Amino acid sequence: MKLFQKIFPSLVITTVASLAAFSLRADPVFCCTGSATADTGYTANTDASTAGGWTGSSTYASTAAGDTQTSGGRFCQGGAVADTKPWFQLVFPAVANAGGTYILYGTRGSDASVNTDAIMNISAVANCTVSASTTTFFQKNQATLNGWKAICNVTLNAGQTVPTIKFTYHSGTLTASTRLVSQGYKLEAVTPCSLTATVDIDDTTGPFDNTTTSVGVKNISASATKVTVYKYNGTSSTQLGANTYAGGSTPSSASVSVSSLAKGDIIFATQTVSGQEGCKKEQGITGVSYTAGSGAPNKMRFCIGLRNTSTAAAPLGFNGGGTGTIYLLGANGGGAVSQSSAPTGIPAKNIITAGRGWQTLSFINGTDPCYNFTAGSAASSVPGNAGAGGSSWAVLEGLYIVPDDPTDTGEYKVYIDNIKNGSAVLQDFEGGTVNSGLTFSQPSFSGTTSPNLLGSAGGNIIPNLAVVTTSNPDVGSKCDFLNWQFNATASTVWLRLTTSGANGTPNPSVDVSQPVTIRVLVLPAGVSSAALNISQPANKTITVAAADSVTITATDSSGGSSALAYQWKKNGVSINAGNAGDLTGYNSATLSFTSPVSADAGSYSCAVTDTVTGTGAGTYTSECNQFVVSANKANQTISFGSLPNKNYGDPPFNVSATASSGLSVSFSLDDTPPASILGNTITLTGPGTVSVRAKQLGNADYNAATDVVQSFTVFALNPPNVSSNVAPHLSAKISVAPLLAACSNPQSYPLSLSTGSSSSQGGAVSSDANYIYYSPPAGNLASDTIAYSVSNGHGGLASAAITINFIAPGGLAQSIAYAAGGVSVTFAGIPGQGYDVQRADDSNFTVNPVTLLTTNAPAAGIFSITDPSPPNPTGFYRTKQN
Repeated sequence: MKLFQKIFPSLVITTVASLAAFSLRADPVFCCTGSATADTGYTANTDASTAGGWTGSSTYASTAAGDTQTSGGRFCQGGAVADTKPWFQLVFPAVANAGGTYILYGTRGSDASVNTDAIMNISAVANCTVSASTTTFFQKNQATLNGWKAICNVTLNAGQTVPTIKFTYHSGTLTASTRLVSQGYKLEAVTPCSLTATVDIDDTTGPFDNTTTSVGVKNISASATKVTVYKYNGTSSTQLGANTYAGGSTPSSASVSVSSLAKGDIIFATQTVSGQEGCKKEQGITGVSYTAGSGAPNKMRFCIGLRNTSTAAAPLGFNGGGTGTIYLLGANGGGAVSQSSAPTGIPAKNIITAGRGWQTLSFINGTDPCYNFTAGSAASSVPGNAGAGGSSWAVLEGLYIVPDDPTDTGEYKVYIDNIKNGSAVLQDFEGGTVNSGLTFSQPSFSGTTSPNLLGSAGGNIIPNLAVVTTSNPDVGSKCDFLNWQFNATASTVWLRLTTSGANGTPNPSVDVSQPVTIRVLVLPAGVSSAALNISQPANKTITVAAADSVTITATDSSGGSSALAYQWKKNGVSINAGNAGDLTGYNSATLSFTSPVSADAGSYSCAVTDTVTGTGAGTYTSECNQFVVSANKANQTISFGSLPNKNYGDPPFNVSATASSGLSVSFSLDDTPPASILGNTITLTGPGTVSVRAKQLGNADYNAATDVVQSFTVFALNPPNVSSNVAPHLSAKISVAPLLAACSNPQSYPLSLSTGSSSSQGGAVSSDANYIYYSPPAGNLASDTIAYSVSNGHGGLASAAITINFIAPGGLAQSIAYAAGGVSVTFAGIPGQGYDVQRADDSNFTVNPVTLLTTNAPAAGIFSITDPSPPNPTGFYRTKQN
């Protein structure tokens, strides 16, 4: 909010008939009559119309002692011409001391919107001379607000009592926000100490309290040989410290070491030039001074300002704008918004007493007291968005803080964290940059209360801070730190800490149908940390099935007997026996993931409660910021042993494998094998190679395992299909050994052969371990078939067939001839067939049977034998297949 400076009109003229030598504050004469033209100046003591860049007066008045005016004066915000305009003249009434030396003083009531670089020329127009040609008095922080500041010495010409002095613009930037302001002036007779120019306490070197060890002094003369800092108790001054110099090149500002500062001490400084020290407080007017505070006020009062705008709206934190009626929530009075309109009627729940634990401010619309701060009138509640048909959204305009003890200037230190609207977090400061502002502007940002503050000219500098810090957070690793000091002791001083112009979330919208809560920490004197501090766990990655843990460190610094209690939370919900899963230690400093699963991933935090007895007794709480736990899937392996080779014809069989995860393993067959699989059962469909693939595809907790493939070979017995030629009507004996030798038998199992009892044509069939025996059926057959099977005794069984071909001898004659050497017998047989040639004494071959020859029939089928000792008188010869 922009403030217009009060400019003084014609003031009461006070004269003194006689002036004692070196009397203090003698002959005060206030300005004055004046002269000006329409385009170059203004009359200093009348409410003139706008002319030459000077603008009409406001109602903002200085309260400088001796000045009773309430309106008048001017400011300039443009149209300046160097060494030409604007300008004005001070025409004083007659002073008491003709030809005497006087000090010219000036005053103004506020530095809001005042320039920082203007320089004005000073010249004597009539009846006097002046000690300076230029002045910086019109710059911000150069005047003594609501008090008098020396500008220069004025020496009247001999016999003269009515001086006229002119000020003319020389340089500087003049705009609507950096104005040249002229208000009130007076002359006072010179005393010895007043011959030395005043110096000022530099408020940017505060705070000033019982912890202060040095005080900054500014506007020091280059000729000064000593700068002294004093404290004033209302009656007398006591030196706190001093710097000495050679003079001639003394710095314009300096830091002076001090001691023994206490609440209520008024700090001021003097300089010594040419052997003359400037005036002390008890001697008269000095430069800018400040009142020291306790260093840690014990109590302060809080309320919030809610702005009824037409643009406030969801979502929470939306920039709802900086215009509209301001309502105080949590106060019921204070007048209309102004520097001195400190909110009143703040309920006890929002009066915070310093302590080592975090406390909660709560503001409930419709329940807590409410006040129309803009109008300075009573209100029952904050109405919400005026432009949205009764919307419940408004702007959180600021946090308003009132000292409980207005005689204590501070310094004030407040930590803020976890601002909520209902259950939603508006600001937890975790996203802020350390030592930078967020949500709130620095204390001096508001022009309403900046005149109440020490160091109000600075930005975020001590004691004018609103910055993110890692010290003493309530929840998480960061919070906001506020630091300021009041520059005066009065029941009207207060702080308006605004969200306007702030980083991050300026003018944040809030739902006034929901409570607004703010966590605050106000530490007692001599204490720099909360009773309970906790560590901030980092984000963590766990692996499924691999035990892990996270630990929070809680430190109690209360000095008493501490009992710590822990409550871990996942996704904002307290962990307990009903929802813990594999988590243990959720009520201890260490949370353990005993057998992690992917569902353990989430956001975690730990709330710690510190119950202290004895010294620092109390219950303190703190909660770490949520940190993220991510879960990596675990790897797994498959154990799948080798598979034995099989014979075709073996029965279906099962395969098995296990995964290290304990998950089930599935099976499939690669390529196009001579087998099929259902589940884990394999059925062989032929000979060849079978490759079995074991798979485990993983799940939410485990990655897929690497497939394992095991192969085996299916062998067939493959007994041969053979043929045998037999003469018609003859029996056959077929050897088993060649048939078994022709089978496939890599395992070298013992093989056995079996047949049925008849051939396909009804012939008689039998077998033993060595032979298959065949007798043809009656009739003339071309062929017959004998089926046989081979078994390996391990489930392998295969069948084949022997084809019997009946082949006649082909018409070759058989003969018996007598010779000198015996009897020669010729036979016709099946080519290649083996025969035994037998002889006996009877046709049934039962009397003296003997085998004369074993041979294979040659290709022509005819072979002969000579019996050298044929039986006498009769012998019988025959062939028998073998």
